[in-house]
Amino acid sequence: MAHEAFISYASVNQLIANTVCVTLESNKISCWMAPRDILPGKDFAAAIIDAIEQARVFILILSKNSAASPHVLRELNKAASKGIPILPFIIEEVTLSKSLEYYLSTDHWLNATTPPLSKHIHNLALVTEKLLLDIDSLQARNTKPAENNYLNESSSNAQRDIADSVETVPMFEPAELDASEDILIVDPKGSGKYRKINEAIDAAYANQTIIVKPGSYREQIILAGKPVKLYGDGKDAVKVSYPSGSVLEANSSAGSEITGFSFSKSGYNDSSPVCLIKSSISMKNCRISGGETGILVLDGRPVIANNVVERNINGITVSGESAPLISENICNNNKSAILFCADAVGKAYRNECKNNHTGITVTDHAQPNLQENDCIGNKETGISYLEIAAGKASNNNCIKNINGIIITDHAQPTLESNASSENRQAGILYNGHEGGVARENKCIRNRTHGLHITFKAQPFLEGNQSSRNKLSGIAFMDTAAGIAKDNICSNNDLHGILIKDRAQPELDGNRCNENREAGIAYFDYAQGIARNNICRGNRLKDITINNSAMPILIPND
Repeated sequence: MAHEAFISYASVNQLIANTVCVTLESNKISCWMAPRDILPGKDFAAAIIDAIEQARVFILILSKNSAASPHVLRELNKAASKGIPILPFIIEEVTLSKSLEYYLSTDHWLNATTPPLSKHIHNLALVTEKLLLDIDSLQARNTKPAENNYLNESSSNAQRDIADSVETVPMFEPAELDASEDILIVDPKGSGKYRKINEAIDAAYANQTIIVKPGSYREQIILAGKPVKLYGDGKDAVKVSYPSGSVLEANSSAGSEITGFSFSKSGYNDSSPVCLIKSSISMKNCRISGGETGILVLDGRPVIANNVVERNINGITVSGESAPLISENICNNNKSAILFCADAVGKAYRNECKNNHTGITVTDHAQPNLQENDCIGNKETGISYLEIAAGKASNNNCIKNINGIIITDHAQPTLESNASSENRQAGILYNGHEGGVARENKCIRNRTHGLHITFKAQPFLEGNQSSRNKLSGIAFMDTAAGIAKDNICSNNDLHGILIKDRAQPELDGNRCNENREAGIAYFDYAQGIARNNICRGNRLKDITINNSAMPILIPND
């Protein structure tokens, strides 16, 4: 979607960023914000780079947190390299690092450190509008914009109200926003026009902003049809509960935004505190707890980001034909942190899944993209694939679980560049009929095998590093088969690759060096083919075969 302004901010300042975005867009200045405008399935970093390149103005909400953020610094660098005017909007006193000084000039700051903040946000909209007009004027005269990190001379003329120095002032709180006809205020103590959240929702027009002040609200919030922007004063300050059914239910495809709430069940936990049905809602910086499923996504495409989902049976359940973006949530102390089932797809990106029974579970026909999640210290498995699930898991950390990743039944995922280490059993366990692909994963220091292929599994294993495991780097057992190609299986406490029972894999080009027993070991009635493997420096034998095993060995080194 075309946009004029890119808004860069630290996640703790999201409420201010949302208000800036609403104000600019009400002045017909189109904006782009992450993660709001990142489509499900789109690579997070690539989406941000594309959005900066397409922007005409770069707005930085400058605070202590954004000044210390490496993500913000990278965004600034990209904007500067493209010659995009950078407009800093300072909301608290901050000391610039040398890196930030390189990109920012204090002479051009919009100083928003004195209340009310709403006045400064309105001024920001005027300055941005004037800057865009100046850019249009320059382009009309075929004049190139200045290729440096500061605002050009014509745009600086629009900033007559900018303070020359920075004043010390506390961080902005939502209560500083002026009540106006564009913003509805909800306060259980009566300082706003409404005491109930639903009253404000009923009164709001489409896409209107509703600010909810601290307090406990005992009501069921229903969002249907009309989209609203619902901003709470923080997930630990605005607490919404309801004894029966869902606490929040969104059953429309309309694009509402919800930020800064706590949703919890006050009765039995036999339902979901948050239920999103056919919804493209954006839910951020909330706390969800105490339900059968913390957040239920059914046939929708919501954005679920930066939330804390804890003490539910399932943290986030994605069902039906849903395709959500689930990003940077903390999903701890649930039975399953994130569950994809039915025909769900979508993306789970950079979530923390710790101290659950299972980190991420993918079952039925689901095929999500799991990327850069931390599945650490769970009581059972980091990531589980069941039934006929597929999809891709890449660059995830599956550490200190029982098994790092398990693939069973007829599941066929693609596992790529995951770290599956220090688990109490295997790094990656195949225990089914199919397998899929495991490529360039690191399976290190697990207490049994790095990769364990058993039952009737037939995966394709390529380029994995499986080292320093308590038993073998790769173990094929039962009637397992498949292909192991170009893997590194070194310094394991038993064998580099173990083939036993009636397993019959194809081994091609693997490096099985410096293991405490054999590089490759065939036991029982094992068969299969081994070609072009390099087995050196193993303490027992480089390749060992017992009397009953009958593999085919094509010259190995």
